[in-house]
Amino acid sequence: MPLNKDLTALLTYTKKKRKAKRERKYDPMKDGITQSLLGRFLSCRYAAMLYLQRLTPIGMKDTLVFGNLFHRVLEAMCLRSFDNDLPSMKQKARKKELLMVGRAALKKAKKIYVGTAANPQALENFIGQINLMLPCYLNHKEDGIRLCDYDYKRREFVAAEEKFRVDFHGYPLIGKIDNAFQHKSELWLMESKTAGQISDAELENALLVDLQIKFYLTASRLHFEKTPEGVLYNIIRRPKHTVMANFKKKLKEEPEHFFTRYEVSFTKPDMQKFHEEFRLMLEEFVQWTEGDLATYHNYKSCLGRKWNCDFLRLCATGDKSLYYTRDNLFEELAG
Repeated sequence: MPLNKDLTALLTYTKKKRKAKRERKYDPMKDGITQSLLGRFLSCRYAAMLYLQRLTPIGMKDTLVFGNLFHRVLEAMCLRSFDNDLPSMKQKARKKELLMVGRAALKKAKKIYVGTAANPQALENFIGQINLMLPCYLNHKEDGIRLCDYDYKRREFVAAEEKFRVDFHGYPLIGKIDNAFQHKSELWLMESKTAGQISDAELENALLVDLQIKFYLTASRLHFEKTPEGVLYNIIRRPKHTVMANFKKKLKEEPEHFFTRYEVSFTKPDMQKFHEEFRLMLEEFVQWTEGDLATYHNYKSCLGRKWNCDFLRLCATGDKSLYYTRDNLFEELAG
C-alpha cells in the first residue's frame, strides 16, 4: 500500500533535517571504525554523537587512571622484551631491568595524568600501589614459572602496541593491538585489563561475550593474515584498600587475587555467527553516520553497575562546563 503523500513528504523533510543537523565531520569509510566507537553506538546513539563531537569529561575517572597507569608500565616492559639481550639475562638481572623500565614508565605517566585525574590524591595512591605491585607481578607464576621468565624470556612477542587498519567486507576497522605472541607456531593475542572486585565466574562469563575480544580477533586475522587461536587475558585487579598498610598485607597474603590470567578462544562456528551480526552492526553504524537512522537516548545505559555514562551530567542538565573538546577523535590511537 503506497504511503500518503503528506506522510511521505514529512518523512523526507525529517530525514533531510536530521542530515543537516548532524554535520558529517566524521567519515567512517575514511577515518575508520574503532571498537570503542562502535560500542558507544550500540550502547547509546546520543552518547556516540557527543563522542564524535569530541566532547570529553574534565577529570579522568579513578578507575581509568589506575588502568592507564598500569597499561603504560606493561607496554614499556613488553617493548623492552623486543631487545635481544633481555631473554639472555639471568632471572635476577632480568627482573631488576624490568622493574627499572616499569618504574621509569610509571614516573613518566604520572606527569601526564597529574593534570587530568579528577582526584589527585587517588593518583598518588595508585602510584604507590603500582610500585608495590610490580615486583609481585613479575614474581607471579603461570604454569609454575615466574612471569619475569615466562613473558619476557619464553614467549615470542611479535607485536606490541601495534596499530592496524584492515578491511572487513568493505568496512575499515582500526585500532591498536596490545600484544601478540607465537606459542608452538600458534598466534595468540594478549590483552591486559584492570578489573575491580568482580568474581572470577562473572569475569570469565563477561569475557566470553565481550565485543572488544571478538573485534580484535577479527581484525588480527586480517592484519597478521593468520587466525589467532584466542586471547590470553592478563587481569590485574584494582586494590580495594586505600590504606597502604592494609593493601600491603592483602598483597603479601593473596597475590593471586590481584593477578589472574584467562585463555579465551572461540570455535569457527562461534566466530562465523559473530561475523554475521558484526556486519549488521557495521551496516547500521554507517547508515547512522550518514543520517539515515535517528539519534536518540538509550535511557537504560545512563547508569551502570560499575560506572555511569560519561555524558550523564550533560544529558541531565545541559551543562557543558565540565567537558572540553579534545584534539584527536581517537585519542587511544594518537601519537
